[in-house]
Amino acid sequence: MGFFYIFENGKGVRHENEEFKPETTLNELVEGGKIFTRKEFHEILNQAFSILDEMRCVFPPVLHNAINPSNILLDKNNNMTLINFNKGTNNKIFLAPEDELVTPKTDLYSMGVSMLKLLGLNPSEIKKNKDNEFILDELEIDENDKKLLKKMIAINPNDRFRDMKEAKSILSKVMKNEISDKDWIYDPVPIIQATDEHTYYETMEDKYDEQKRRNESYMKFAIFGSVIILILLYLIINKI
Repeated sequence: MGFFYIFENGKGVRHENEEFKPETTLNELVEGGKIFTRKEFHEILNQAFSILDEMRCVFPPVLHNAINPSNILLDKNNNMTLINFNKGTNNKIFLAPEDELVTPKTDLYSMGVSMLKLLGLNPSEIKKNKDNEFILDELEIDENDKKLLKKMIAINPNDRFRDMKEAKSILSKVMKNEISDKDWIYDPVPIIQATDEHTYYETMEDKYDEQKRRNESYMKFAIFGSVIILILLYLIINKI
């Protein structure tokens, strides 16, 4: 089966070529009548953030690209396992609008829609606005839970949680009932903070993006250099 991620010891852990314990998919549980409490929702969401964070913090980041309730397993204690990485295409309802440009925020979107299913909702039946964004305001769930979900499934990736550290911090405040309106205000930070000696990255995703930009610059420079060399050789040969 390749590999899978499971929530263990408070974080997401990757397992290679191993069999996981018999568990049930989130889809099977909900379709079978399972009703999750708000506390269970928060605990499972925390596991999801931890697994996505572990996937994001390796270089290059691990991307699932097909997260949906059938690829999320839960055991009898609600311990999560994420399976079937990059296998087949995802159900359209769970795909992020930018599905052709896959990033960690794409997986965050798919996980958010999957959490709607966990709450007993059918994503395909939830109304959308003219921008094709889910309308959650009319749903009978806690207001802070709505805000959590909105920060996962926003149409614009820049309106989603900027990383899992922020997501876990907000979720922790919601669980402790210590959340305030200012916590929901997006406070953008510079991608790179430079000093005279070092460059610090706000997240591993930012580091990956910066490395990609550098590689593209090196490639352009190499191509330009090769063209110059070819021109010089052509001139030298013609003179001879």
